[in-house]
Amino acid sequence: MPDKKFQEKHIDTEYGKIYYYRLKSLANGQAKKPAVLFLHGLSANHTTWEKGARAVYQAGYKPLIPDLRGHGHSAKRKRKSLYHFKQFSQDILEILQKEKVKKTILVGYSFGGSLAIDFSLRHPDKVAGLILISANHDNPLKYLKLRILVPFAKAFLLLLSFFVIWHAKKNYYYYQPIKEKGYLKSVWLGFKTMPLSVNFWMLLMMDELNYRNKLGMIKAPVWIVHSPNDPFVTEAEVKDMMSSLPRTKEIIIDCKSHFLATGAQEEVNRIVLEYLSKNHL
Repeated sequence: MPDKKFQEKHIDTEYGKIYYYRLKSLANGQAKKPAVLFLHGLSANHTTWEKGARAVYQAGYKPLIPDLRGHGHSAKRKRKSLYHFKQFSQDILEILQKEKVKKTILVGYSFGGSLAIDFSLRHPDKVAGLILISANHDNPLKYLKLRILVPFAKAFLLLLSFFVIWHAKKNYYYYQPIKEKGYLKSVWLGFKTMPLSVNFWMLLMMDELNYRNKLGMIKAPVWIVHSPNDPFVTEAEVKDMMSSLPRTKEIIIDCKSHFLATGAQEEVNRIVLEYLSKNHL
């Protein structure tokens, strides 16, 4: 099958356009299988998942890769009330509705994994499966034994967002996360892709994570992919997720980083294809 180019699409929401990308030509058989929706991490964009999307397309599935609100080419309005999981899940729902997708498999990386959990709890009838990669289900500070710092971190981020509310550009830098190496460089480039206030509001969303007592409601098969050396996703958190989810499998990637979607891309793509093969023939 020849390589395909991505087609840019968008939904018009009350709060701006949300862009997503799909491969143009679809075989008849793909309409009978669940779509695969890939969700990128904080300050990244849809290009994180271009190779993964092509891989699942070759396997006969329909991939969709959005630029989440505040990211990439999607709307970046400086309004704090727009940066909550409820709004992000609504954006996903509207993309699926536009594409006439009844069931989807969510592949979520880092922030995108947390969003995948949120969407699965709000719209369980839309979810056929979950692959969570370097994803948190609770505020990571709690598992890092820094719970006492949570209110101080919130206050600090709110203060920062207030002081940089003026920051805005006509055009924001659009980079391909998969090509960048190193944590500090990725963070620096991430700050150039959106208003600084939006970046801080997104970080504040981590305090919304409190799904520990709700994970049991997710009935779809879930694979949890993580690194034992992840500074943000601890072994204790993974253990709690495993014990709460009724249909789950743990996969460990030997990578000394949180950034599995970019640092271990080939291995992650292989895992996604294996999940599809075993759960959705």
